[in-house]
Amino acid sequence: MQPSSSNVAFSATTSVAGATEAAVLARARGGDRAAFGELIDQHQNRVFTLAMNLCRGRRDDAEELAQEAFLRALEAIAQFRGESLFSTWMHRIVVNLHLNRSSTLAARARDRQLTLSPRGDGDERPTLDVAAPGAAPGEQADLAEQRGCLRAALARLDDDRRMVVILRDVEGKSYEEIAELLAVPIGTVRSRLARAREELSRALGGSGFRGGEAAS
Repeated sequence: MQPSSSNVAFSATTSVAGATEAAVLARARGGDRAAFGELIDQHQNRVFTLAMNLCRGRRDDAEELAQEAFLRALEAIAQFRGESLFSTWMHRIVVNLHLNRSSTLAARARDRQLTLSPRGDGDERPTLDVAAPGAAPGEQADLAEQRGCLRAALARLDDDRRMVVILRDVEGKSYEEIAELLAVPIGTVRSRLARAREELSRALGGSGFRGGEAAS
């Protein structure tokens, strides 16, 4: 069966987008600061959203986590070989930072000047400014209430279960990707997710939280 014209257009657009990011990554690995800035622009909203979910909705903590993640990415970009998507690599950095976050992380982030220009003190390495995305305009009140209830329910989960349900049902990661990100067996991912969904269902009135499973 021949693909439809819309499918062809989508495939072409996806291919061009992938080729464009690969070119930007190549420039960033070569030390091009502007190219790394393009990567920040493209991925900062998803990184911040993940950080917000991991930090239980605490905006200041999420901003610090996102800033630290991009700084770590900048420091390691020359070693990124494209064996995974850049977005997957960034998610791994965010998750690992969250798992290993120490009490000094916030102080380290606050002590840095976060701009995309050289500091001017002899250190040519740029630092970063990750702006938190604003709320979507015109968001309906009932949708906002549902999101608030879900966020509160997520915040009551323990870290292991909360992280799995966020990665699976919010971020749309596969079981294999989550297992790799968290360095646990796939069976552990599945059991944690099942328990997390049961807890969320009870917290939301027993309506049966299924997350993204129906789209699997």
